[in-house]
Amino acid sequence: MRDHLHRHLADTASAEDLRVCWRTAEQVREWALDLCDRVEAELDEEQSGEAVTLWLTARGLPSGISVLETLRERRWPPSSAALSTLLLLFQRQQFQTADRLAPGCQWPVLEMAEVMAPPVRDLILTTLQHTTPAQES
Repeated sequence: MRDHLHRHLADTASAEDLRVCWRTAEQVREWALDLCDRVEAELDEEQSGEAVTLWLTARGLPSGISVLETLRERRWPPSSAALSTLLLLFQRQQFQTADRLAPGCQWPVLEMAEVMAPPVRDLILTTLQHTTPAQES
């Protein structure tokens, strides 16, 4: 998979696409660490609030996996940042392909807070909204 990401994405992606996905990867980490801080604060206060609810409902969904990946690797070496960037670029391209094959799909599902980390959701939805027939050809 890394070979595919490197050869077919990194080598062909525009600098702007790489920049946007790099920044999104950073934002996902910030979001995940903030969520963990909020969960810990709620638990310290013996309150189950919005953060705990989000953590519990999202554990098996992409947003929960983003949190687990962040916690697994507290120190984020450049190689991991680059891999996260390429995975986001790949994910974005796959959603574009799916949208071309079945326009509209069930994209409102992506807007649910538990499904994707907000930076990823915004990246995907913005991409899908900006896809025009001229870009598809």
